[in-house]
Amino acid sequence: MAASKSQRWVIVGIAVVAGIVALVAGGLYFGAKALKGKVEQALGPEAEIGEVRLGLTSVEVVRLRLKAPAGWPAPDTLRAERIRIAPDLLALLSAKVSISSIVVEGGYVSALRGADGKLRVVPSLLEKKEEKKEAGKGPEVAIGAIELKDGVMEFFDATVRRPAHKIRLEQLNAKVTDLKLPDLQAKSSLHLDGVIKGVRSDGKMQVDGWMVFASKDSELHHTLRGVDLVALQPYLLKAGEGGVRKGTLDLDLQSTIKANHLRAPGTLTLNVLEL
Repeated sequence: MAASKSQRWVIVGIAVVAGIVALVAGGLYFGAKALKGKVEQALGPEAEIGEVRLGLTSVEVVRLRLKAPAGWPAPDTLRAERIRIAPDLLALLSAKVSISSIVVEGGYVSALRGADGKLRVVPSLLEKKEEKKEAGKGPEVAIGAIELKDGVMEFFDATVRRPAHKIRLEQLNAKVTDLKLPDLQAKSSLHLDGVIKGVRSDGKMQVDGWMVFASKDSELHHTLRGVDLVALQPYLLKAGEGGVRKGTLDLDLQSTIKANHLRAPGTLTLNVLEL
């Protein structure tokens, strides 16, 4: 049981990071086009943008929204109150684009793990990967750092319940460094922390380590403290086995993914569990 829950928390962590990468993918268009209409066209018919502001050293996008496709468990797949992109202006003159930083404020991402176990994050962007490859390779882009400030993520898991069980993460702060697009072969360091919303109380989470996004190879240390077991009930008990009245979960987990193989030793502690 502990191994199964550990794997799911690794998947949640990967979903958060993938959501940040999706924000970056949108941000690249902002730096390259710098025009509202072109941005919306590049992001597709699901995109809505309030305003694009041009500064001397940065481009700012205000009120970005990507509407969810039919059957998605949330109205939007992605939102952001403000995205600031600070490019390396000299590098823009070459084929290699360099961006020193991308800062996302008030971001929201929804992720869905379907009944088949497949994880989907911002499908209107990330699931067009093969289509974009056929259309031609874009410019090489180096990004120094991406920061997410005060973000929210909703993770829907259809493998444990129908309709999909929701885990909501709030107050998410994250930083990812050293990204190289479009191949995403670089080893990127990452940190994220936030609050896991519960029914009786809220818990805290923290993830530190590195990841190669192209292969998903990673070494990550996950820490959970005081996570409400009532909110995790579908992972603990099968339908008809009763319910969880109260209790919290603490977890220290060191996960390693290499060649699509997961190894995740750790310690799981259940506190004041009452069924």
